[in-house]
Amino acid sequence: MTEKDAVLAFRLAVDRVWGLKRIALRHVDHSRLAQSMLWIPSSALLLGVFLATLAWLFSGLAPEISATLLLIVWVKLSGTETLDALAHVSDLVFSRDKHALAALKTPETPALGTVGMVLLVLTLLLKWSLLVQVIAAQWWTVIVLMPVVGWVFHQMVVLGSRWASEGETAESWRDQVSLSWLWPQWLLLFTALGLASGWTLTVLVLSTWAWIVWWRKKLGGVTNKVAMMWIEIVEILWLLGLVLVLTPT
Repeated sequence: MTEKDAVLAFRLAVDRVWGLKRIALRHVDHSRLAQSMLWIPSSALLLGVFLATLAWLFSGLAPEISATLLLIVWVKLSGTETLDALAHVSDLVFSRDKHALAALKTPETPALGTVGMVLLVLTLLLKWSLLVQVIAAQWWTVIVLMPVVGWVFHQMVVLGSRWASEGETAESWRDQVSLSWLWPQWLLLFTALGLASGWTLTVLVLSTWAWIVWWRKKLGGVTNKVAMMWIEIVEILWLLGLVLVLTPT
């Protein structure tokens, strides 16, 4: 990878993680997209540092207000796509139509129903309440790692499962990702998570495996929305695990 390729791949990763949407993925070469996957963890780490800095600046306010402001910024920067995926996939999962999940294989986005809206509100309330606890305890490192946790487990879902979207070619960009570059980053994160809470890390790994297996049975693999939804779920699972473990009883 040349220096120019590395810079372009990093810009693509930042655009993806930070939700800038300045680069249309459909116009990106498969090899370039594969290279950008190597920069996803570091881009997520930068986002985490930015969010933790904001949380620290807001720490002079009441934890409830600080959590509200931080959540607004978080959703604006990178949460719109993950929350959108959470709402729409939930709608289809709980639909009475047995063939509703097949809609995930197509690029069309169905209208959001009641179930999706309710789960979206509940997810935001749960995340807000957990952030209140984290900010009150001044666990800034937890906020730094949160985006990294979500995006690394997103990578595990994307790279560890079949792809169910229509139009996906056998020679896809996923086949060109260099896992030898990703494994050290994943292991470093797993070490940090294990030191913080070993059982929470175990829950995340096992639930990610179960997520991949379930979607393979239901849909034949995962799609972009399924993988993006998992970011939200993993972030909440890890936050919840740490709050339960580290909060004094």
